[in-house]
Amino acid sequence: MMLLLLFQLLLVQIWRHKIKLAKYKRRAGSVKDSRTILDLDIHIERPFINENKRGTHRTDFLRQSPHEIDDDLIYCYETFDNVSIVTVASEVPNMIENDIAQLVDIYGLRESPPPPPHRATSSLQNF
Repeated sequence: MMLLLLFQLLLVQIWRHKIKLAKYKRRAGSVKDSRTILDLDIHIERPFINENKRGTHRTDFLRQSPHEIDDDLIYCYETFDNVSIVTVASEVPNMIENDIAQLVDIYGLRESPPPPPHRATSSLQNF
């Protein structure tokens, strides 16, 4: 959870300050404990999410799937050299059918399905 939060904060900074991903080089990780990850590369989780399920993300940071998703992502992030996984909202039109397949084919990215929606009542029942 903490790692996911750190990645989200990093991506907000990338978007807000136009920091380029090229500065963040891929480094090998190791498995020492549950907080250590295998590969220290970038996982793009945002900004392609459903506006109705945006949580605390600002609406003006959200992007809809453009005609050419790779052009939009390249404009936003500059390079995919250090990116390995993209998470998107499956309910956004054309994401699964066209856009993700295009990213996987061209850039070798992996798609990570979004987490299921959580409700306070179900969370309390499972606690």
